[in-house]
Amino acid sequence: MATGDYANKTTIYDVKSKTKVHEFIHDYVYSVSFSNDGRLLATGDEAMKTTVYDVKSKTKIHEFINNGSVSSVSFSNDGSFLATGDDANKTTIYMPQLAHPDEILLSSLKALTSQKSTLLYRPCPNTQTTFLHRCVKDGDANLLKNIPHSIVMKPNSNNQTPLDIAIQQKSHQKCLSLATACFITPNDYSHDALVASIPKLIQLKYHDVVEYIFQNIMVKTNTNELERFELRKPQFIKTSEYGAEKLFTGTTKSNIVEVQTYRIILESLFEKKTLINILENASLKTFETKAMQYIVTYLWQQLLPYYFIQAMLYLLAVFCFTFGHFCELFEPTTIWYQMYSYFLFVSGILVTIFVIFECRHLLRRGLRKHFKSGWNCYEVLTYATSLASVALKLVYPLPQQEILDATALILLWIGIFNKIRGFENFSVLITTFTQILSDIQYFMIMLLVLICAFAMAFKLLVRAEDIFDNVVAIESTYNLMFGMTDLDVFVDYDNNAISTAARVFVAFFLFLVVIVMLNMLIAIMADSFDNVQENLKIQSFRAKARVCADLLIDFSERHPLFKQEYLHICTIKDEAGESALMSNQSQWEGRLKAVKREIKESNAIMKAEMKAEMNEMKAEMKAGIKESNAKMNEMDARMNKIEANIEKILEAVLKK
Repeated sequence: MATGDYANKTTIYDVKSKTKVHEFIHDYVYSVSFSNDGRLLATGDEAMKTTVYDVKSKTKIHEFINNGSVSSVSFSNDGSFLATGDDANKTTIYMPQLAHPDEILLSSLKALTSQKSTLLYRPCPNTQTTFLHRCVKDGDANLLKNIPHSIVMKPNSNNQTPLDIAIQQKSHQKCLSLATACFITPNDYSHDALVASIPKLIQLKYHDVVEYIFQNIMVKTNTNELERFELRKPQFIKTSEYGAEKLFTGTTKSNIVEVQTYRIILESLFEKKTLINILENASLKTFETKAMQYIVTYLWQQLLPYYFIQAMLYLLAVFCFTFGHFCELFEPTTIWYQMYSYFLFVSGILVTIFVIFECRHLLRRGLRKHFKSGWNCYEVLTYATSLASVALKLVYPLPQQEILDATALILLWIGIFNKIRGFENFSVLITTFTQILSDIQYFMIMLLVLICAFAMAFKLLVRAEDIFDNVVAIESTYNLMFGMTDLDVFVDYDNNAISTAARVFVAFFLFLVVIVMLNMLIAIMADSFDNVQENLKIQSFRAKARVCADLLIDFSERHPLFKQEYLHICTIKDEAGESALMSNQSQWEGRLKAVKREIKESNAIMKAEMKAEMNEMKAEMKAGIKESNAKMNEMDARMNKIEANIEKILEAVLKK
């Protein structure tokens, strides 16, 4: 029951329990009306407004303006029409379900989503903006929290989705709330729009939003013919259709396991630019998601032959360059010496091929993005030095040509790390190597400051010694750290004070560098190693992803790999078995990761046990309450029977 009064209130009562349910505050209320299904409540008031409320969520949905005070309101039987009468001698009929998007109050978002109302997506005739777009643009972040039902990311006339507007506003909370609401009930339409926005989300560093999207884009299917069969590695099949038919099967002779199939929609996700951006810039947390790991595994299986060929070509270039310079060391009359130019020429051709690839990457990726990667900078330096070495060696040797040749040789050999970092057995070691180099850069600056300071001090104290002349002083001080500098140079028999000061400075320098700085270096390297080892499996996937991104740049956008289809996956159903299958059972994930996993598993077991105990206690309490209620009912029945018997006895006594 609903009432309206002159105290500016509309009150809803529960007739059965005789309690007040809710009060709506507005102007003098002249008329109220429920829709037949009890879902909506309309009020007419003195302020010429007809207001429609959602009863369940207790929120205002619409507010229609009349020409006079509204004296009566009434819904049609099916609730699709609302008639009002006002003091301006007019009867107006409204259709709440066809309300103008600009008339809907922002506060009604949750009510409309719970009703799955089409009003969320109906465009305004003038601006072509939907109510959901307006909520994102004009509402605050709290408005989008805890949306009760799934929403769809439909674009407006400017081809912008609500998520695009949130990204323009750089509102992290809005982006996260919209992504969360889209996956309450997964739908393919939202999937496409969300994936298309991932590069922008990565650019804004909203990695948790990207991670949430990847956690939900992979859905379980039932496309395996047998529940159990032999499976040594994940199986992948691309289809142009949804793929409801049975796609996966296997032998049942030995090592059979229970399998589970999944599906990932590749539309938008496998567009060339989007895919490369994700592979290069996604966070470690994103690589922890199953969807990302399966995408990288699938790409790696497809690209491995190309990567292997590229690695072999590079190794051949290194071999020819090295063997050519080795042959050049022989006497000019030998056959080996006569062959050196041919080997260098072949190495130059091979390096030129890699330079062409690098130029294509540079053009397609852009100068700034390309040189953002340290490996890309290293490759450019290596190829330039190697080509210069070969060209000058064969055409016009420099007076000190050996320096350039030796530099190119070292750079080429170290470049092998870049060409093999995608292989699982090398990826983590190379990642650890580069991580340590990155982490000690500030340590090296501190060490250089100490060396320069003491080099100048030693130069002032022992001026007569040649080993501390000019720049050589820095080299001598550096060698002092390794015991390669003769300590007798610090002894001045003619001046004991200077000799003592020099020896004190040497002792202090060795204490700072050998004891303090060396232990600091060990601690930094240990932290770097633990940091990589803690995420060993994830680092391996990330290394493969970046290699895949480098390879994909050379592919045409029309390549079948970028075809937007459905990717179906078959893997082991058991989570532990699935993890072992993905890592080929050959990865140790580090001490910290193992401890964390054990704690997580223990917490999960404890939570499950506590939940079971709580459910058992609830069941016992419910049974106890039910038994108590039964006893109470039995006692009430007995009391009623006793009262009836007493009344009969009293009636009999009175008659006598």
